[in-house]
This record gives sequence, structure tokens and C-alpha cells, in this order.
Amino acid sequence: MIESGLRKTDDLINKKYRELLVPTLLSSISYDVGNVINGMVVGNVLGIGAMTSIYACMPLSQLALTLSWLMSMGASGMIAIAAGARDKLRADFIFSTLFVLAAGGSILMLAMMLPFTHELAAFLSSAEELRGDIEAYLPTFIMHTVMSIMIIVFQCVIRTDGSADMVGRSVFIQQGSTVGLTILFVAVLELGVSGAGSALVIGDVLGGGYMALCYRSSRDRTRRLINVFVDGGKKFWAHMVEILKTAAPIAMVSILTAVKMWAIYNLLGRLGGADAMSCYALCVAVLSVNMLFPKACADAAMPIAGMLYSEKDFVSVRMIMRRVQRLTLMMSGAFCALLVIFPEAILYAYGVEGEIVDSATRALRIFSLSMPGTALIAVMIYYFTALQRRSIAMSLSIVDGIAVVVPLAWILSSMFEVDGVWAAFVLTAPVGFAVLLSHARSIGSDIFVIERIDPEVLFDVSLMEANEESASRLSAESYWVLREAGVDVLTADGRKFIVFRDDGTPFNPLLYRSLDGEELLTDEIEVLNALAKDVQYNRVLGLNQTIIEI
Repeated sequence: MIESGLRKTDDLINKKYRELLVPTLLSSISYDVGNVINGMVVGNVLGIGAMTSIYACMPLSQLALTLSWLMSMGASGMIAIAAGARDKLRADFIFSTLFVLAAGGSILMLAMMLPFTHELAAFLSSAEELRGDIEAYLPTFIMHTVMSIMIIVFQCVIRTDGSADMVGRSVFIQQGSTVGLTILFVAVLELGVSGAGSALVIGDVLGGGYMALCYRSSRDRTRRLINVFVDGGKKFWAHMVEILKTAAPIAMVSILTAVKMWAIYNLLGRLGGADAMSCYALCVAVLSVNMLFPKACADAAMPIAGMLYSEKDFVSVRMIMRRVQRLTLMMSGAFCALLVIFPEAILYAYGVEGEIVDSATRALRIFSLSMPGTALIAVMIYYFTALQRRSIAMSLSIVDGIAVVVPLAWILSSMFEVDGVWAAFVLTAPVGFAVLLSHARSIGSDIFVIERIDPEVLFDVSLMEANEESASRLSAESYWVLREAGVDVLTADGRKFIVFRDDGTPFNPLLYRSLDGEELLTDEIEVLNALAKDVQYNRVLGLNQTIIEI
């Protein structure tokens, strides 16, 4: 290959990943920091018992998250793949189907939970001393969980549409308002746990409303609402089933997490009462902080991975996922080390004091050892779901959710009491990786479970600086490389392709016509359109994507 001053195509993919990662990370930080600060305010003002009551309601939030992920994660991956395949009508139909599903799911959850707050309070806690606060908190918390379905669904879709910064701003408004109102309602107006719930609802209205208005008026959005019942609903039902099947593994993670939390809370309530449940509430709090960075890394990478996978660019798929894994392990490992060395900082932040300090310190130190493995398993579940590898994603979801930790918690608690419960969490991730490796070896692949034989790439560069000199150099070098290689650039399924990506101004070569208006072909682009077997263009994730079949 001719030596050049051009850089590898990976740089363009990495650049796009950084563009998506920063706003996604900021929105995750805003979301999780808001929840963390709310817990700290309630813990310091109302006491650790009130904070435990709030966290005891988290299984309901996980159920709402299940519905959100069941819809959004499946649909966003399908939209990304449809967009990568240049099927705009299918992408818009999936988007519109998602809107109908989200609205229907929200209404259904509200009708199923709001009339039964007393029964839910008894179901959520085996410790009777917590039920009063739980029952006071539930009505507003149910409203928050229902609104979260719509908000989370459209945050995911809007990020897939390349507007992650818009999501970041809306989450900042949502969580900033929630934190400020929690301080006002709980610490100043002394409204108790119901005040904390009211702060959540108002924050949802402000942040979600801002996001909806901005996206509706955005000129850059590519998705449009269309009538999904135009053919009587048959096509809608088919797409709905496909959406739900695609995201079933990630939804399974959420629903099994809800069952796991309920089972662990009740087991700890029987073993050690409210104090043991409070220790688990602290563990759940630090786990949410630990998952902040891995979740943002995965959310930012999945639209890119879906686009690359649809193009059969498996080299770049592996590249982007290895980067996500490295970042996840680095950040989760560092946070784990901090918790093992300085657990007192967490206890101080949540206002934990008295006899519970020793048991809470021991719980944090043991539980923290499980967090790096948990984060890596979560990233792989996201990845397999985005690529619609349902069987392995479902297997990992079941292992990570309930199949290991709950049985082990019951067994080990009979020998080591409460400490056995924390140890059960540590053993879950190794089992998950054993399942993944076993599946990969059974099909002769690596842990990414994609084809080992990649399309042949002979010329792999990016035009990082948009100027005439760089374009001229790329044109000359491409010509000679293709000529020397017999024009065999990218082969997939027996077909030969040349793929161009850039992040410049939108430009569709299919619509280009020479300015001189002559009937004869007058320049290179017109010649290309005439001679190529097929030329397809799409705008995906803010990138121009031109695929030439030769």
C-alpha cells in the first residue's frame, strides 16, 4: 500500500464515539447524582430508616425500567440497523410503534399500582417498622415511575438519532430540579418522604417537557411519527412483537433485578431486621454509582455497534467493544478499590451512625468486590441485545439477575448469616463469564460471538481534515490502491463494496447533478452513479455513509 499521511478509519469511529460518550456520560451523571443526593438528603434529614423505606420501593422502579428497556432498547437497536440499511420508512414505523407502546405501558402501570398502595407497602417490606414511610411515599413514587417510562424510552431513541446533547440537557434540568426541590420539601418545609416523592414528579415534568419540546422543534431530527394503523394494525402488531422480542434480554435483567431486590430485602429483613435492610440499601446506592460510567459507555457505543454490524464491519465492532470493556474495567476497578479502602466516606455521606456502622462497613467492603464483574456482564448484555443475539443475551440476563445470587444467598446465609448474602453477589459475575465463554467456544468464536472471517479491507483511512489537499491525496491514493488490488476492497456475501464515511456536511451523491446542465456525463460523480452496480447513501449518527457496490 502507498504510504500516506492519512489516518485509519478507526479514528473516525472513535471520534463519533467520543461525541456520543460525553453527553451520554453527563446525562448519566446528572441522573445518578440526582438520585444519590436525594438519598443523602433523606438519610441525613429523616434518618437511615426513611432512606431504607425509599430504597425498598426500588423494585417498582425496576419494573418500570423493565417496560422502558423492553421497548426502547429493542426499538433503538432496530432503528439503528434500519437506518444503517437505508430503510427510512421502516425506521420511522418502528419509532411510531414505540410511541404507542410507551403511552400504553404508562397507562397500564398506573392503573395496576396506584389503587393498591397499602397492599404494595406490605409486599415490599418484611420489616413492619418501615411500612408507614413506604405507604406515605408510594403514591408520588408511582407517578414518578409511570412518567419515567415515557422519559427513558425517548431518551434512548433521541440518543440513537444523534441528539445525545439534548438528552443531557433535559436530564440536567430534571435532576437539578429534583435535588433542589428535595432539599426544599424535605429539609426546609419538612414534608417528609412524601415531599421527596413530589420532588421526583415535578423534576420529571420539567425535564421531560423540555426534551419533548426541543426534539419536536429540532431541524436535525430524522425520525417522524407516522400512522401505524393505516393497514388495520397488522403491521403494527408485527413490529410490536419484534420490538419486544429484541429487547427481552435487557428487560429480563431489569425484571429479575426487581425480583432479586425484593427477595434479598425480605431475606435480610428476616435475618437482621431493618438494620440489615439498611445495609443493602447502601449497597444498592453505591452500585448505582458504579454502573454510571459503564452504562454511559454502553449507551454511547450501541448505536455505533449496530450501524457497523449492519455494514458487516466486524473489525470495527470488536474495536469499539474492546474500548468499552477497557473503560468499564478501569473505572469500576478504581471505584471498588476506593470502597474497600475508604468505606467510611459512604457512611458519612448517608448519615449512617450508631451500632449499624460496623455491619454496614463490612457489607460495603464485601459487596464492592462484585461490582467490576457486574459492570462487565451488563455491558455484554447491552451489546448482544443491540446485535439481536437473543439467546446468549438472555442466558447472561438470567445468570446476572436471579439464577445465581438468590439461591447462593439463601445457602451461604445459613452458614455465615448476613455476610453470606454479600458473598453471594461476588460469585455471580464469574458464573456469567463462564456461560459466555462456553457459548462462544461451542460456536468457534470469541466472546463477541460474531464472524471471525472479516471482509477484506485493503485501504482503511479517514479524512480527518476537510480540505482540498486532503481530499486530493485521498483520491490519488485510493485510485492506485484499488488498481493494484484489482478493485477488491470490501467483500461480503460474495459482493464487493467500497464504503465511505465522513462527518462533514450532509451530501447525497445520488442527488448530485452537474451544474453545466449538459446531457452527457461531465464529472466523476455522474460517471460513478452510471457505472457502479449500486450506490446507496444514508445519514447515520451524524455521518455521511456512501456504499458503492462494484
